[in-house]
Amino acid sequence: MFVFVREMMCYPWSGIYREDPDRVADVVERLWSHFRNGESFWDAWERYDDEYHADARGLFVRVWLQMRCPPGADPLLTAGAFAEQTPMTLHFKAPMLDNPDYRRLLSICYHLQKLMAPKPVALPQDRLAKIVGKTQQTISGYLALAERSGIIKKVSRHNFKANLAAKFYVAIDLFTPVV
Repeated sequence: MFVFVREMMCYPWSGIYREDPDRVADVVERLWSHFRNGESFWDAWERYDDEYHADARGLFVRVWLQMRCPPGADPLLTAGAFAEQTPMTLHFKAPMLDNPDYRRLLSICYHLQKLMAPKPVALPQDRLAKIVGKTQQTISGYLALAERSGIIKKVSRHNFKANLAAKFYVAIDLFTPVV
């Protein structure tokens, strides 16, 4: 099932489907049924896979939820792509929210935290600067502002010698999709 879910995650699902593996399972079922004269995909899988014959659909959903991002993908670039697909904003008025680059950075932070949950996320300023199209110093200022506003919380400092970025938790409950 792991390999099947990995392959399914390679498809560019919209944000709605990415967050709801039951909807993806429904799509798989409808496609399979259409080409197999109404046969259930999950029944076929259960016949095929002796080890997990009890609840193939449930296993699909569990494995989907455990995967963080598509195979071979860079989580930071994936979060950047998700931020383009599904931009996020805050529930409350915060400084600089009228700045589109700051909003994009916050949206990337949100999507990265969703991908990496429950772990803290590394926010490498130089890489974020390239994604957002700003300088490292500007990204540093944006992250400091987000930290002061309570949007992100630093849990470890960067280590220049070890080439490790600072790690943060992003308060994902403060965000809402842009409509």
